[in-house]
Amino acid sequence: MTVSITSDGPFEIEGYLPITPKRMVVSELGEPLTWATDDPLPHDSPTRLCRCGQSKTKPFCDDTHLTIDFDGTESATGEHYWGRHKTYEGPGMNIHRVGDLCAHASFCANQITDWYQLLSSTDDTNVRTEVIGMVEHCPSGALVYEIVGEIIEPDLPSAGSPVENGPLGVSGNVRFVGSDGTALETRNRVELCRCGHSKNKPFCDGTHAEIGFLASDSHAGLPAGVPTGTERGETPVGRYHTIVLGVHPETPEVTYAVAAMVAKAASSRLSVIHAGSAAETANDQVLTQALRRAEWAGLSPEQLSAQARSERPATALTLIAQDKDAGLIILGRGGDRLVRTAKQVVHDAPCDVLVVAPRDTDLGDHYRRILVATDGSATADRAARRGYDLAGALGASVDLVFVGHPATGELIVSDTMATWGTDVPTDVHLLVGNPAKGILQAAKEVDADLIVVGNHGMARSRMLPGDSVPGAVLAGARSDVLLCRTVHQRESELEPGDGGVIERHGEQVAAFVDDSGELHLMSAQCPHLGCTVAWNPAAKRFDCPCHGSRFNPLGEVVEGPAVKGLRPF
Repeated sequence: MTVSITSDGPFEIEGYLPITPKRMVVSELGEPLTWATDDPLPHDSPTRLCRCGQSKTKPFCDDTHLTIDFDGTESATGEHYWGRHKTYEGPGMNIHRVGDLCAHASFCANQITDWYQLLSSTDDTNVRTEVIGMVEHCPSGALVYEIVGEIIEPDLPSAGSPVENGPLGVSGNVRFVGSDGTALETRNRVELCRCGHSKNKPFCDGTHAEIGFLASDSHAGLPAGVPTGTERGETPVGRYHTIVLGVHPETPEVTYAVAAMVAKAASSRLSVIHAGSAAETANDQVLTQALRRAEWAGLSPEQLSAQARSERPATALTLIAQDKDAGLIILGRGGDRLVRTAKQVVHDAPCDVLVVAPRDTDLGDHYRRILVATDGSATADRAARRGYDLAGALGASVDLVFVGHPATGELIVSDTMATWGTDVPTDVHLLVGNPAKGILQAAKEVDADLIVVGNHGMARSRMLPGDSVPGAVLAGARSDVLLCRTVHQRESELEPGDGGVIERHGEQVAAFVDDSGELHLMSAQCPHLGCTVAWNPAAKRFDCPCHGSRFNPLGEVVEGPAVKGLRPF
């Protein structure tokens, strides 16, 4: 692959180079944290990328440079990095820097310190690791580190990455040729000017920030006829292929209506289970009435099955859900016995659990208002997807709730809505204080029919379910509560194009199903420092939450600091 700088014109790329727009993720204080990478943009090969900053089809060239008298003269020195670098020595590592390559992305500093201040303490492994992260996130390659005499740079894939409102990042040792035909230095990462105003062309010098350059490349501005990339596949709640409904003489009537509503929306099979002593289930009128109610609610006999079990109710529901590979357990919350059963089931269930509350008012034929709680974590993302999928299938609106710092909340709810909620009416609630109390208060104020939360933390709070946020929500809610199992997914939940972290033989495994239906398995342990990766459904990749490494669906490195891919399982 070759990137050629044309005279007063665009970048011309020969050979196929993935064009993957990316944007900076920042903290509530504006500090850069990591990069969020979008899906690759479809394009022909060769292709041309805008260098004048004025194209209406960014990042692609539309020949506007011909009409604005663009001056693209290259002014950067042709001297190689190692001929003009400055070295800064520390006890645990050395840092090399070429100042005029700096694009001022600011990953090398935060509100408290920077790489230069930390360098003198790099005999401490933790400090050295922090500096490595800063240097490896430097997109321009202005900074390079050296440990025990070895120059180390992240092993990056070949890609062109237009930065939102910023330069064009190119990684992976791509060959560069100047407008006069001279080969430029090949490096594993550079930042090229695309605002048209750098004083160090073809490289970025940070001028785009000074002039307020604007360029959002993910979905808008592609040449006519080029699709906008991979659209979000609308999955029905149909991942609930089988639903287990636990029934009892005390089961509230509305439970049957809710079970039928969800089963119809998901085109699921409904397995009705009555568990108890042999005496209780000997002449099982409960099952007969339950099946009749389900049919009255609109389910066909082909969707229904029934079974009486003699185990304790919570044990029976958990075992049957495992045997049937069920995606959801539904049970009512009326009566002391059902409350105890509900608490036990949500601790042990291998799938999502929907706990239906007694109602004085008619639910109607579907939920109308669904509250989805998120904290921005990878585990909360699955719960958000479930809530939005259910809302889309039922025609309900969503109240998206975040409890925490408002600035952080704005980023998180924006990403959640962009990923899952583009077609669902959504009201946003940014709250502060106790998360469980905030969720419950918001649900009361909007009169939510359903609260959707992740079950993370409930397995550790068996004796005190109120200690976890989902446990406290379940204990205090007056509406239905959907507790989504967020720690591990099941292999059967994954559809073509989906990934997730599942468990096999006690080990966490990164799993991806390709478009042909083939399952790919890799260790979920990041090879950098051993953290567990999580599936990023928006970007279709595995992300490490610790130091920002990114891996494509097959486990190959997209972005460091990891230099090796995920180990095949």
